[in-house]
Order: sequence, then C-alpha cells, then structure tokens
Amino acid sequence: MILSTKPDFERARTAWNYFLNGEVYKRPLVLSSCHTGSGKRVNLRETMYYYPATGNFQAQLDLIDQYLEETVFLGEAIPAFKINHGPDQFAAFLGAKLEFPNASIHTNWVKPIVKDWKNFLPIKLDRNNPTFQSVLEFARLMAEHGKGRYLVCPIDAHSHADTLMALRGPEQYCTDFLTCPDLIKRAMSDMRKLFPVIYDAVYEAGNMGGEKGCCQEIIWSEGKCSRIQCDSIIMLGHEHFREFVLPAIEEEVAFLDHSIFHLDGVGAFRHLDDLLAIEKLDMIQLVPGAGQPPCHEWIDLLKKCLAADKGVQVYGRELTFDRIKVLHRELGPKGVMYCPSTTDPDEARRIIDWLEQNT
Repeated sequence: MILSTKPDFERARTAWNYFLNGEVYKRPLVLSSCHTGSGKRVNLRETMYYYPATGNFQAQLDLIDQYLEETVFLGEAIPAFKINHGPDQFAAFLGAKLEFPNASIHTNWVKPIVKDWKNFLPIKLDRNNPTFQSVLEFARLMAEHGKGRYLVCPIDAHSHADTLMALRGPEQYCTDFLTCPDLIKRAMSDMRKLFPVIYDAVYEAGNMGGEKGCCQEIIWSEGKCSRIQCDSIIMLGHEHFREFVLPAIEEEVAFLDHSIFHLDGVGAFRHLDDLLAIEKLDMIQLVPGAGQPPCHEWIDLLKKCLAADKGVQVYGRELTFDRIKVLHRELGPKGVMYCPSTTDPDEARRIIDWLEQNT
C-alpha cells in the first residue's frame, strides 16, 4: 500500500494511467472526497495561504491531520495537499511582498513594484528569496509529515504573464502591450526560463514522483504534472495572446509529463481553440466564473474539448447523481472526470457503481 489513507491506490493508479493514455478503465474517472466526521468539516482553504505565508506551518499540518481523520477519498481522488503561499507567490519570489487584507485571511496579493521595465529587467530568481525558501521549507515538512499518508501538490503556477501583471499592475500591464511591446517580450522571455527551475525545486523538496507519483489536486501522474493557468488572458485578444502568451503555455505543457489548463472566466473561453491545438495538453478545466452557469452546463464546450482528444473536469454546484446520468449519455466515458457535488460517501459510491455498470 502506497498511502494508508487510500487503500485502493493501486486501482486508482491504474485508472489514471488508462485515462492519461486516452483509454477507459471500466468507467469515467470520479473524484470524491467525502466528510465522515460527526462535526463540522475542517476548512483547509480558509488558512491555506495565511498559515504557510506567515510561517505557522504546524498549524496547517495539524488541520491536515484532522482533515485526514474525517475524510474518505473515493474513486480516483488522491489525498494530496497544497504548499501555496498565495496566488501571486511567483511575483513574491521576485521581490514583491505578499499582503493580507485586514478583515480576511482567505487570500492575499502583492502590490506592483515595477515602475519601469527597463530598470527591472532582466528578471532573475534569487534562490535565497524568503518566500521561495518558505515554500521549499514547507514542502519538505509536508513531505515528511505526509509520508505514507498523502502527497504534496506542486504550487499553483500563475507564472509568466500573470506574474508580470502582478509585478506591474493590471492597468499598466495592459497598456504596456501597446506602448512597449518589446519590453514585454523581453520580460516574458525571462519568465519562461523560470518555470522549470521553480517547478523542479518544489518537486524535489516535496519528494514528488516515483512509485507514488505526483498529484495536483485534480490530476495524478506517475511523472511531473501540474495545473497550469494564465488568468490574465481574459484581457487579451487573439493576436496578443498568440504572440506573447501561447508560446509560454506550450513550453510549460512540453516540460510536464501531464497537465490540465485552468481556463478561468467566460471571457477567456475565446482562447479555447488555441489551447485545444496544443497536442500534449491532456485536459481542460473550464471555469465559467461568478454569475455564470456551472461547468457541467456547458455541454457544447465540454463536447468540443472531448472531440479534440482533451479530457475534461465536470464539476460545479448541483452536479447530482441524476445530472451525471444525463451527462454520461451526452459525453460518454472517454476523457471525462466527474467531481460530484455530494458529500455523502454512500451517494458517491452509488455514482461510481452506476457509471461502471453503464459504461
């Protein structure tokens, strides 16, 4: 047994390998982490940035212990936890400061530090940067703490263009595409060199890969895997996206063994065709955003992704057993990963059994 908290790990690993090879192992994938405790479920998201970023590692590790005691990981869900210090942690690696709002510890950000790209370039990583070292320290602690119980996730990669936007500020960043595109290209060139350096350092510190594989919350792989994203593309048209950002995404996909792209916001869906054309990209995670119908209602786009031989994560509020039955007839089993909204272990098991019987 690789993980004591996942007794059927070997079966799940087999299912994941089939899925990533474009094949079906008995049914679509199902990822369901269900609460089994009698009290309120531990909310790891509430402190997942605050405790690590402020150096209170043990407090987050204690919450993970409690979470594991009251959670069952069903289907292809793999117990794995994050070491993230915040959405803008890449920018913090380059000198910006992570800041939390006074009234909340749920998230953080950085204030722009670039006034003139000419004076800031070239962009280089100082390996002694305190935020970078904190991430590595927490990864090493989690790797030891989770030995035989859970995996350490690679960090969320708001890399290249998202990092530049955080360093410069959204409004000025967008203006720079018109006023100094050559400087943006130089900055992007520097940022593209950093992704493999940062990924490998975190991968090693978190003791990822090997027999237990690597897990980025919703995707597991025997090799290097990650959820990659660039939320700032929602502000770019096709020409600027293809010229400045798409090559960076293609490089990250090529570097990884397996990947899922987090396409955030209906406005960013305009770039879906370009993403689907990236041959090595495994999956698309459609994120419609606040005020929009949930992912599982975007049937045409889910089918479009599947037709391009990309897997899809099907999730969202009210993704019930009955809804999954309808979707299964619409989407078929190949390339589909369901994340049901149920928190009832018995209901999740019924979904898994039904899909296996009807595939």
